[in-house]
Amino acid sequence: MSIYRRNQTFKDEFSLTIDENHVELNNERGSQVWPWHRFSGFVESPYFFHLYFDSRSFFLLPKDSFKDLEEVQHARKMFKEKIHPKN
Repeated sequence: MSIYRRNQTFKDEFSLTIDENHVELNNERGSQVWPWHRFSGFVESPYFFHLYFDSRSFFLLPKDSFKDLEEVQHARKMFKEKIHPKN
């Protein structure tokens, strides 16, 4: 917990864009773009989407950050279509 309290990253506000080509994360300090092929898989839990880069690193996307259920469903559809597990 002390890492989360001290690290500015966990205090920032972010916006996320999901489109046909990539996932883009933005905040006031900059942005990061990940083309779909960078993700190795995803898992859906009751409160989060877990977007995996590899077996040990992932990005958590809280479902309550979406505007409504329709946006959650759209994201789920995109993840299923665009993220293909690597063998």
